[in-house]
Order: sequence, then structure tokens, then C-alpha cells
Amino acid sequence: MWSDRIPERVAELKASTAGDVVVAGSLQLLQTLVAHRLVDTFQIWVHPVLLGSGKRLIEPVTPALLGLRPVAATVTRSGLVALTYEA
Repeated sequence: MWSDRIPERVAELKASTAGDVVVAGSLQLLQTLVAHRLVDTFQIWVHPVLLGSGKRLIEPVTPALLGLRPVAATVTRSGLVALTYEA
């Protein structure tokens, strides 16, 4: 298992892979990758559901502090909003 060396292993994977490396549904892994500046593009899908509160995606920093810039926004027929940011 490479849980103790995730940033190192993901950096190796990015260097050896021509395609995208995708993380879906793992907030802790995503936060680790963000902390080590291993995320090039964020594609965030916002579902139109009101539930109150939840965990922050990027904590404690904001997209602006990471130098992310918005590059696309798409709204689907069902109301889903897909946001894309690049580092």
C-alpha cells in the first residue's frame, strides 16, 4: 500500500501517464494532493440540493490563494453546474 507516500506516488504517476489522473469522491485524498500542489485542474460539479452545511473542498485555503482561475462553467438541463478551474 502506498498510503504513507501518496504525494510521492501521485507525482510519479502524473510524470509517467499521458492522460488525466482523476480523483472522485475522496475529500481526504484531494486535500492531500492540493497541499502538495499536485492538482492541475479542478472540475467541480454542483448539484442543486440544499442541505445546510458540509465539509470544505479546499481547506483552509481558497481557490484564489491556490492561484486557480476559472476556465469554464456549464449548466445541464437538470440544473447541475460543472465548474472547471486550472492552476
